[in-house]
Amino acid sequence: MKGALAPHLCQGCGLPQPLGKSPRDRDPFVVFQVPRRFHQDLPQLQRRFFELSRGLHPDRFASAADDVRQASLERMSLLNEAFQLLRSRPQILEFLLAESGLAGAGAPPRAQCSDLELAEEWFEVQEQVLDSDESQAAVSVLVAFSSKLTEAIQAATEALASGQDSFDRAGGDLVAERGALEQLGRVTSRATTLKSMARDVERLKARLKLG
Repeated sequence: MKGALAPHLCQGCGLPQPLGKSPRDRDPFVVFQVPRRFHQDLPQLQRRFFELSRGLHPDRFASAADDVRQASLERMSLLNEAFQLLRSRPQILEFLLAESGLAGAGAPPRAQCSDLELAEEWFEVQEQVLDSDESQAAVSVLVAFSSKLTEAIQAATEALASGQDSFDRAGGDLVAERGALEQLGRVTSRATTLKSMARDVERLKARLKLG
């Protein structure tokens, strides 16, 4: 068995194989036999999805044994999940970070001084706004912080794109890929913090009826 269907069908009988327990068996890049990178060729990915779907669809094995039909269903489910993931750079990032131990409960802390400083500034802004007797002064303080936060989010977004490019340029160099992922992990953590803060800012604006 050759081509995109090779990892999914038995080389001898051509029937869908049960999914193994190895993480590699559920690796979306392995499922589609595509390069391990963020920038995927989406038209090619869709063509391969249709090719794999035709080869693995349960209708092809309607008269087969129960275990074969079950394997077909499992493979199709995996195929759909992998297709959705590979079409989304944020999902690719989440997968790669988790795979590398850089996300989830076991991930190392990524708090940065700039994050802590911004959080402290936000607490001060809230105190100033809520305790101020001058509504115009409170509005000015909040608007200034909101603008600063927007700039920080934009910078984090650009850093994510740059980090993804760095990972792709590594071209399989494990050390370079690890370095790029560590940086992406830090930027992702920062972006999450900033976006959470931005939601709090919007809630405070709504409270003050700033629109």
